[in-house]
Parts: sequence; C-alpha cells; structure tokens
Amino acid sequence: MGRRGRPRNPKNIPIRVFMIEDNTGDIRLIKEMLSEAKVAKFKLTSSKTLEEGLDQIESGGMDVLILDLGLPTSDGLNTLHSVKELDPDLPIVVLTGNKDEDTAIKAVREGAQDYLLKGEVDSRVLVRSLRYAIERKKLEIELTRARELLELKINEKTSRLQEKNIALKEILTHISEEKMNTRRQIANDIEQVLMPIMLKLKRSVIPTNLTLIELLENGLREIASASLNVLSAYSKLSPREIEICNMIKNGLTTKEIAVEVSISNTTVQKHRQQIRKKLGITNDKVNLRSFLLSLS
Repeated sequence: MGRRGRPRNPKNIPIRVFMIEDNTGDIRLIKEMLSEAKVAKFKLTSSKTLEEGLDQIESGGMDVLILDLGLPTSDGLNTLHSVKELDPDLPIVVLTGNKDEDTAIKAVREGAQDYLLKGEVDSRVLVRSLRYAIERKKLEIELTRARELLELKINEKTSRLQEKNIALKEILTHISEEKMNTRRQIANDIEQVLMPIMLKLKRSVIPTNLTLIELLENGLREIASASLNVLSAYSKLSPREIEICNMIKNGLTTKEIAVEVSISNTTVQKHRQQIRKKLGITNDKVNLRSFLLSLS
C-alpha cells in the first residue's frame, strides 16, 4: 500500500489530497473546486516547496498528489522523478501551464496518472482526474503484483521441471549404462562360458547333429557380435554425445535438446553430425533416431 495505509472508503472518509504548489492563488482555487464536489469529499493539504512536500510524503497520510512541475527549486520531470523515487505507489496528477503540455504528457508516460493544465480546470474535471488517478494507480499496483505472482509461480514450476529433468537425465544415463553393461556381460558370457561348452558338444555329438550344433554356435556368435558392435559404437562417443543420443532416441527435437542442455541449436546440429560420423552413417537419408533405436 506504499505510504498511504489501508484502502479507504470514499463514501465515508474524505479523500486526502496533497498538493505541492508554490502559488498561493492556485492552492486556494483548487481548494474551492474540491469543496464544490458532490460525488465525494476531499481534504486538501499543501506544501510550497518540493523539499517540504517530500518530507510530508515521507510521513504519509495522503491518497493522491497534485504536483506542480514548475516549482522554484525543481523543474519539469525531475520533480516527478523525485516524488516517484520516494513513493512509487503514490497516485500523481501533474499540474502545469498551457505552454508546458508536452512536458505534462511526458510525465504521464513516465509514471504520472494524469495531468491538468492551469486555467483549463474546473471542479468536475479536477474531481474526475483525482479519482481516475487513484483508481489507475490501484490497478497498476494490482497488475504489478499479479505479474510478480505469476512470474514467481512460473519460476517455481520451471525450477521443479528442471529438477525433474535432471533426475530424468540421471535415470536415462543409468539405464543406458546398465544396457551397455548387460551387453558387455552377454558377449563375455557367450565367449567365456557358452563357446567352450559348444566346442565340447561338437566333439561328442554324432555327425547327424553336428549341423544343429554349428547353427547354434553361429547364432550365439551373432548375438555376441551385435552386443560388441553396440559397445564399440558408443565407445567412440563423448559423454555429451551419448546424452544427446539418448534424447534423440526419446524423440526430442534439436530445439528441445538445445533447451535441455543449455546450448544453441547450431551446437546441437554439430553434435548430430559428429555422432553420424563416429557411428559411420554416411548416407544422409538414414534417420539418426531410427539408427540409434536399431542399436538398442
């Protein structure tokens, strides 16, 4: 709520208007206009210098500020900046002469809620401008808070997703390593355990069964050879390339991979080219994902 305290009920409590204006006549005129208002009650207090005004703003107790941009010790947008730096949540209506309308418009662009031109203000216009400034600032604050809350929720969800992605990467890496270990074990068992048994069988069986034994032996050697080929292929790849291979096998696009590992699309493409080269894929028509899945 800034320095103004809790929201106030305009039907029961006067709207507290604070004015920084060095011209006593202008202060008196604004006070008369506010006293004529019928839609709401207003209570006006004022200061004649920016320094005194900033002290009052620091103390709080106001709902909206009427700010003259042509003060003796401060002029133009610097006056607005000084106020906004002290209390960014304070609704501000700038007051300026006819010749300074461009400055007033710039002030609205830089954070004021509305502007009034001296000599062109009546009670109705003044009251409308003040009430509009309060509501507009209230909406701005609500939108800012909603945006901050949304960004916080997005950041929290992004953080959770990143944590899940890291865990998923670790799981996929572990699965890939387990597959490689299993293939290595299969090839080793065939060579060290089954092949010696096959050799003994070949020596002991009758000739009519020898063909079956040889077929079985060839089948085992093909299984061992396939496992070793996969191990040989993956042994040529770097850890990052193996990580990218796993993502490709899981259907991730180049753009999605780039986001996951925090690299550019171009770098992912270079990795894909290196993977194809190391795996001996010379035909550009061969789909890399299909090839990797065939290895698995």
